[in-house]
Amino acid sequence: MDRLVYLHRRNDTNAIFYVGMGTIKRAKCHCGRNKLWNRISKKHGYTVQIICNNLTSQEAKLIERILIRKYREMGMELCNFTDGGDGRLGWIPSDKWKNNMKMMMAGNSYGLGKPSREPIIGVNLSDGSLIKFSGRKSIENDGRFSMRQVYRCVSRDKICKSCKNGIHKGFKFYWESEYLRKVGT
Repeated sequence: MDRLVYLHRRNDTNAIFYVGMGTIKRAKCHCGRNKLWNRISKKHGYTVQIICNNLTSQEAKLIERILIRKYREMGMELCNFTDGGDGRLGWIPSDKWKNNMKMMMAGNSYGLGKPSREPIIGVNLSDGSLIKFSGRKSIENDGRFSMRQVYRCVSRDKICKSCKNGIHKGFKFYWESEYLRKVGT
């Protein structure tokens, strides 16, 4: 009985642009939202309005679905891509999305779109020296970096909070083929 249903309202017009369910922490968190939600909240700001609290998970899912349907029928444009109630319920991936996912997942368990055997080059930004990782074990054996951080940096994954633009601990990481194209060899 710790679930709640919430609305996100634009600060400029007070219009509802998102219906959600979860915990109070999730209601206030801006992480893990879709691009449309991020654009609206960045441009206009948002306010959280708690509709119901002290709900079971099932009750919250049901109320979320009802509210999304109601607001859509009223002609409101919501950022919710699904019908609510459990993430992807009602969401039908497009062929383009499916193909993109297929390409990203091809040949590697991290979903980075590159074969896991392609080496990674780290460029030390302070002295220009290079470090080459041939794979998982070489990253782990080096000891300076975690494998996860290196793969996130090389993929330019925005989830990585400790690196910016592929730079981590003073190193910029590239797939070897990307680095060779960059230096022109």
